[in-house]
Amino acid sequence: MLIRCIFPLKPKLERKSGFTLVELLVVLLIMSVIFAMTVPALINSYSKYKLNTAALKLQQEIRDTSQLSLHKESRFYNIKFYPYSNMYIINGPGGSRAMGLPAGIEMVATNFSSDTIYFSTRGAPTQGGHISLRSTETLDLKFIIVAPVTGRTRISDTSP
Repeated sequence: MLIRCIFPLKPKLERKSGFTLVELLVVLLIMSVIFAMTVPALINSYSKYKLNTAALKLQQEIRDTSQLSLHKESRFYNIKFYPYSNMYIINGPGGSRAMGLPAGIEMVATNFSSDTIYFSTRGAPTQGGHISLRSTETLDLKFIIVAPVTGRTRISDTSP
């Protein structure tokens, strides 16, 4: 009897831990639904980021060209825009430099005469105006607005 108490006749079955196939499929299904909901939002955010970055870069190019014109005291600095070609050329006494917009961003229009900003020897643009950029994915617009007398540039979501 003593032996039976210490060593039972029927051994206990050990339960193995783990996940069943159904549990794994349910988790994968839930993750797929969440992923499918977040991807469009991420694409939309990335498109807006590209548009904002392109507008900031163009604004900085206008400011840099203005400063070069002031520093060199030269009236030969200008920026020529090519709407719908997604590029602009910065001209100066030292030569020209072509710049392109990133993929997915297009230059819609400018209201500068002959699509060119000319700078005076004081670094100010000879006229004011704006450049319109649009995201081809979200169709959002950004406007780079240049003030005529001061040369101040700003970016706006609304048309000036």
